[in-house]
Amino acid sequence: MSAVARVRRLEARVGPPPAVELAGLSDPEWLAAFARAAAEGFFAREPEFPAAIAAYRAAVAAAERIAPDVDPPRDYAPNNPRRVPVLFTWRLDPRFDAVWDAFERVARIARRAGGRDDGGDA
Repeated sequence: MSAVARVRRLEARVGPPPAVELAGLSDPEWLAAFARAAAEGFFAREPEFPAAIAAYRAAVAAAERIAPDVDPPRDYAPNNPRRVPVLFTWRLDPRFDAVWDAFERVARIARRAGGRDDGGDA
């Protein structure tokens, strides 16, 4: 079987790849992506999602009040092959632990909703 046939078979089974690169999204962009997924019913079987997304939204709002520049500008190191680690390094500030904790909780719920449960607590 050719590689193209394998990819087509896999896409037919799991769906096409996401239309956007999710790794480099800012927190407001992640919130919008999660809201779109929720509106499409992705989290319909996840009763913990509303509380988790509310906690994430509140943590982001609190972080933005502390430091409006939590996320780097979109044009920050755009051609750097290490852009994602740079983004994570920029945002790994102890003042924003609540943002990361809330994001991880929503991400675990999203993985579970998508059938990709990693076994972690949600």
